[in-house]
Amino acid sequence: MLTIREIRMVSLIPDIFMFQTAADALSIINSGPGIPVSDLYEIASNVVKVSVTLRAMATGLIVPKMLFDGWLLLSKNGDRRHGAHS
Repeated sequence: MLTIREIRMVSLIPDIFMFQTAADALSIINSGPGIPVSDLYEIASNVVKVSVTLRAMATGLIVPKMLFDGWLLLSKNGDRRHGAHS
């Protein structure tokens, strides 16, 4: 089971991109109608980075836990695949 400290450390990774996206969005709002396309590309790029990072983190945290829990369940019930007949 993950502790609160581990969860906080993991959640800091995509914050850089989220803060940068928020700052860019505020600068676009303050700049008025003449928005450079490069700024929009940068915001879209940061959103994609955050999305991919969060999905990878979720997969990296959940899949090993599910595999480990399944392994524990097999070891508690006895592994019947290798000739452990009762």
